[in-house]
Amino acid sequence: MKRPTILQSPRLKKWSLRLVIATLLFWMAGFFILPYAAKPLLEKLLQDKYHRQVSIGDISINPVILAARVKQIAMLEPDGKTPFLTARELYVNLQARSLIQGAPIIEELKLVQPYLHMVRTAANTYNLSDIVADMLKPTDTKTLFSLNNIEVSNGRIDFDDQPEQSHHVVSELNVRVPFISNLPYKSDTYVTPLLSAKVNGASLTLSGRSQPFSASRETVIDLKLSGVDLAKYMEYVPEKLSFSVPSAQLDTNLTVSFAETAQQQPTVIIRGSASLSKLRVVQAGNTLLSLNRLSAIVDNADIFGGHIKLKSLTIDAPELNVARNHSGKLNLAELLPASAAPAKKPPVTKAAAKPFVFEADGINLTKGVVHFSDAVPQTAFDTTLHDINISLKQFSTAANHPAALTASLITDNDATLKNSGKLTVQPFSAEGDLTLHGIPLQYYAPYYANLVLFDTTGTMNAATHYRFSLANGTPQLQLGQLSAQLTDLQLLQRKTRSAFLKIAHLAVDNSALDLGKRSVTLGSISTDQGSVDIRRNRDGIIDLTQLLPAHGSAGPAKGKQAAEKTLAWDIAVNKLALQNYAVNFTDASLPHPAVIKTSAINLTADNFTTRPGNKTNVDLHLFINRTGRLAGKGVLTLDPLSAALSVEARGVDIVPMQPYFAHLINITVTDGAISTKGKLQLAIAPKRPAKVTYIGNARVTGFASVDNQDSEDFLKWDNLELQSLRMATAPQHANIGNVILTGLYSRLIINPDGRLNVQNILKDSAPTTTSVAAAAPAPKQPIPAPAKAGNAPAPSPVTVSKIVFKNGHINFTDHFIQPNYSANLTGLNGAITGLSSDPASKADILLNGKVENQGQLDINGQINPLSGNLYLDLLAKLSDFELSPLTPYSAKYAGYGIQKGKLSFDVKYHIENRKLSAENHLFLNQLTLGDRVESPSATKLPVTLALALLKDRNGNINITLPIAGSLDDPQFSIGSLIIKVILNLLSKAVTSPFALIGSIFGGDSSQLSYLEFAPGSAVIDQAGETKLKDLGKALADRPSLKLDIAGRIDADIDASGLRQLALERLLKVQKLKQIVRSGLSVSSVDDIKIEPNEYANYLKLAYKAEKIPDKPKVMGLIDKDIPPAQMEKLMLANIKVSPDDLRDLALRRAQVAKEYLVQQGAIDAARIFITTAKTETEEQKKLKRSRVDFILGAN
Repeated sequence: MKRPTILQSPRLKKWSLRLVIATLLFWMAGFFILPYAAKPLLEKLLQDKYHRQVSIGDISINPVILAARVKQIAMLEPDGKTPFLTARELYVNLQARSLIQGAPIIEELKLVQPYLHMVRTAANTYNLSDIVADMLKPTDTKTLFSLNNIEVSNGRIDFDDQPEQSHHVVSELNVRVPFISNLPYKSDTYVTPLLSAKVNGASLTLSGRSQPFSASRETVIDLKLSGVDLAKYMEYVPEKLSFSVPSAQLDTNLTVSFAETAQQQPTVIIRGSASLSKLRVVQAGNTLLSLNRLSAIVDNADIFGGHIKLKSLTIDAPELNVARNHSGKLNLAELLPASAAPAKKPPVTKAAAKPFVFEADGINLTKGVVHFSDAVPQTAFDTTLHDINISLKQFSTAANHPAALTASLITDNDATLKNSGKLTVQPFSAEGDLTLHGIPLQYYAPYYANLVLFDTTGTMNAATHYRFSLANGTPQLQLGQLSAQLTDLQLLQRKTRSAFLKIAHLAVDNSALDLGKRSVTLGSISTDQGSVDIRRNRDGIIDLTQLLPAHGSAGPAKGKQAAEKTLAWDIAVNKLALQNYAVNFTDASLPHPAVIKTSAINLTADNFTTRPGNKTNVDLHLFINRTGRLAGKGVLTLDPLSAALSVEARGVDIVPMQPYFAHLINITVTDGAISTKGKLQLAIAPKRPAKVTYIGNARVTGFASVDNQDSEDFLKWDNLELQSLRMATAPQHANIGNVILTGLYSRLIINPDGRLNVQNILKDSAPTTTSVAAAAPAPKQPIPAPAKAGNAPAPSPVTVSKIVFKNGHINFTDHFIQPNYSANLTGLNGAITGLSSDPASKADILLNGKVENQGQLDINGQINPLSGNLYLDLLAKLSDFELSPLTPYSAKYAGYGIQKGKLSFDVKYHIENRKLSAENHLFLNQLTLGDRVESPSATKLPVTLALALLKDRNGNINITLPIAGSLDDPQFSIGSLIIKVILNLLSKAVTSPFALIGSIFGGDSSQLSYLEFAPGSAVIDQAGETKLKDLGKALADRPSLKLDIAGRIDADIDASGLRQLALERLLKVQKLKQIVRSGLSVSSVDDIKIEPNEYANYLKLAYKAEKIPDKPKVMGLIDKDIPPAQMEKLMLANIKVSPDDLRDLALRRAQVAKEYLVQQGAIDAARIFITTAKTETEEQKKLKRSRVDFILGAN
C-alpha cells in the first residue's frame, strides 16, 4: 500500500485550514472592523488628554503591511470654535519588528497639509502651553523608538503675537527627515533631507546631499547661520524664564549627516563650527553673565549615540556676577524655572544604556572675571576675581580619562592663585599643584568673624600638591608637600584695637594632610619674633578665653555619624622651632595688678604627635622679668600625658610676684630671688590620680622685707637653701636632705601703741588687743587635734634630714617704753636633725646664741611637729642675763627701776599625746629695786611685798612653775618667760600670796590662808598642824614678812558647839565625882572621857543635878523619868551662850595658832599679830566660818 506524503497528511491540512481562516478573519477585522472601532476611541483619547474637541473624518487600516491612514483630522481651541490643529491626512507604516523589539519602529510617517494656529497671549504664554508642559513631564522610564522617512508636505503655521500685535505666516512648509531613532534599525530606503517654506512670503530652502554609492547611505545637510540675533527669539520661549537675554548672536557652519552603521544603527552626526558672541544675560535688572565670544569646533557629535567630541571650546572674556542672599541661595540657582523639578532616575538595569560622553581636545577660558557678593556673613563680603584663565587638554567625561588642567586668577587685592594638574570626571578626581600668594587674612574676615571675637591682619602664602576624589560619595582629600608662610600676623582686640598676638614670621614646610585617614603631618613649624599679651580682668577671667563666642553643647551624635566624630585625628609635628618670643601677663584681678614678663622664649620640639605612647623631645629657654632665667629640657608624651624634664630656674625675682600675696600680709618684699635645679616628672593616666615628682635643689637668696606700718626691716636672710629635695604626689611625700638658712635677720618691734609688729602680719586675721600694756592673754582656740583613723587619710610623709641655722640675728625694739628699749639675739647657730612626719621619729634640736652679746642662750631637745600627734621635749637655758637694762619696763609697770640683778632660767617642755607638762625654773640673783618712779601705768600692788614674798633669806628669787594641761583646752596658754611671768608672779604674790607660798613649798595652796576649827572648839587638829608647819617654813624662809591672825566664829554653829561642849562637861563632872568617891584621883575634868556605854547613865545624873525650869515631875513632887533624848534636849536648852563667849572663842583660836607658830615654828612673836577680823571677801564667804584667817604683810 502506498503511504501518503506530508502534504497529504490530514492533520496538516486541518491546521493549514485553521491558519487560513484566522488570517482571513484578521484581515477582515483590520480592513473593515478596526477602523470603525478605532475612530471614536482615538477621538476620546485625544480629547481627554489635551482638553480640546477632536474630530476624525476617516480611518483606514491595512493589516497586511501594518499601515494606517487617518484623514480629516481637526482639533479645536478650548473655545470649541477656532481651529487649532488640522491635517488632511496622516499616514503611518509600522514594522512588524516592533512586536519583537518591544518599541515602535515606523518605516514611514507622512503628514499632509498640516495646519497649526499658534497664539502668543502673553510673555512666555501660548495657546499650546498646556500641551508643551504635559509633553515635558519627566518619566521614570526611557522610551525607545525608531522613526524613519518622516515627511511633512504643504504645511502651514499661523502665528499671532498678541503682545506685539503682529501676525506671522509659515506656508508651503515641506520637511523630510531620513530618521530619528535611539535603537538599531535599517530601512530599505530613506528620504533625502529637506526643509523648505515661505516665511511671511520669503522663501527658505535647506536641502540635503545624498551619497548613493556609500555603504552607510549617508545624507548630508549644511546648516550655515550668520549673525542670527537670538535675543529677539528668547521672548518666544514657551517657559517663563527668570532672566532675559538682551544680546546674543549665533553663527554656525555645521553639517548634519544622516547615516547608518554596519550594525544597522541609524546615526545623526554634526560637524563644523559654531560660535555665540556678544552674549549678555540679565537678571533682576543686573547683568548676570556676559562674554565676548564662545566658540566650538565640533569634530564629531553623535546625537543619538550619546557622544560629542570637540576639537576646541574657547570662552573669551566671560564676566559672571554671582550673589548669595541672606538665606544662602545663589542667584545662579534662580536661573531654573521655579516649577522645574528634577526627574526621577530610571531604575538601574543590567541593560542600562551607555553613559553620555563629552570630549574636547582643548577647552580654554581666558580673561575671565567673577564678581562675588555674599550676604550670608554678618558683614557682607564682596570680591572680584579677574584674569581668570583655565585650560583643559584632552578633556573627557568618559570613565578614567584624566585631562590636563591649568588655572590661574588674581584677586582684587592682588593675591594670586595658580593650579596645574589633572582632572577626571568619572569617577570625579583631581590632582595637581596649587599655589596661593599674598592672601590677606583680614580680607576674608566675614567668614570667620562670627567664630572669634578678634580681628586678624597678616599675609599668607601657601603651596601644596593635592589629590581629591569622591569615593562612594565620600570626599577624600590628600595634601602633600604642603608649605605655608604667615607674615606680620596680628590678632587684635575689637574694642581696643590692641594686638594681643604678634608674629613676624611663621612657616610650615614639608607637611601633609589626609582627610580619609584623619591625619595631619607638619614637617616643620618655624616662627620668629612673636609676642603674646594676656590679661586677667578684675573679675578673674582671662581675656583670651573671651575671644571665642559661647556655643551651646551639641546633643549626642547617633549611629555612623557618632562613630566618625569619635575617631581621633592623628596630628604630628616633626619639628617645631620657636624663637625670640615674648609673653606678657597682666593680672588685674588683684588689688595691685601684677605684671609678669617673659622674653627671649626659645622652644624646640621634635617628633611631636598625638599618637599614644609617642615621645617628644622638648627644649625650652626663656627670661622672666628680665633677670630670671627658666629652662626645661626632656621628653613629653601627650597620650597619656607624661613628661620627664630637666628644669632649672636662676634668679627669678620675687618682687613682681608680690601682688599675689601683698593683699594678705602687712609686709612688703623688697628683694629676693628663687633658683632651682632638678628633674620634673609628670604622669596623668585615665582614672588615676596625677603623679608629679620633683628631685633637685632650691634656693632663695637675698630675701628682704619691710613692715608696711613702720617701714622697718622685718625679715631678711642671705641664703635659704634646700638640698636634695624630693617631692611627689600619688602618693604624696616630701623629702629634703638639708635646709641651710644663712644670715637670718628678723626684727621684733613693739610699736608706740603697744602692739607687736608680728601681730597683724596677716591682713585677714582678726586684730588682737594683746600688747605689753595689756598683758592678759586672750582666749585661744585649741590646737587642732589629729584626725582619727577612718575620718581622714593619713598625713603625707615628710622628712627633713637637717635644718641648719648660720649666724642668725633677731633684733628686738620697744617703742612703747620711754625711753625705748632694744635687745639683740645674735650669733644664732645650730641645727634641727631628723625632722619627719613619722610619729615614731624625733628630731634633735641644738640651738645657741647670745643675748646682747653677754647672756648665753641654749636650746636643745627633741621635737616632732610634722606628725599628726605633736611631740616636743625641749630644754632652754638662759644664763647671766643682766636685768638693769630692763629698767624702762620695771619703771613703767612696777614703779621702780632695777638697780641690779641677773636672770637665769631653765625651761623644760614636754608634749606627748596632746598633753603638755612644763617646768619653768627662774632664778633672779640679787634683784634690787631702785628708787620709786611715778608712772601712770605702774601697778598699784605693793611691789615690795611681792619681792618680800619671793626673795629668800639670801636675797635671791628662785621659782619653779610646773605647768600641765591639754592642747585641746581653748583656755590654755603659756605666757612670756621673762616679763609676763614676772608680772604674773608679782600679781599673784599680792593677790594670792598663800597660793604662791603653797606652790613654792609644796603645801596646799588653796588652804594656807586660813585654819579651820571644829564647832565651838579652839583645838588644832592634825590637818591644821600640817598646814601650820608649811606656813611656818615659809615665814622662816621669808624674814621680811609679817603675819596677821584674825579669829572668826560662826554664831549659830559655834554657839551650838559651845552648848554641846558644856553638856559634855556636865557629864564629865558627874563621872569625876564618882571617881573621887571611889578613892581615885584625876588631874582635870578635861582629861575625863565618857564611853558610849556610860553616856546614858551620866546624862541621867547630870539631868537630876541641873536645875531646869519646867522639868517634868510626878505629882509635881519628884522628877519624872524621861527618855535620854528628851533629857539632852532640855539640858541644851538650859545652857546659855553669850556674845562674850563667842568673842572669847575667836580670840582663843587666834592665840592657839600664834602659839603654835612661835613655839613649834620658831617664828619671832614680834612678826605675828592678832587682829580683829575684817569683813569677809566673796571668796572667804565660801569657807567655813569657824576658822582663823592669815594675812601676810611686809616688815
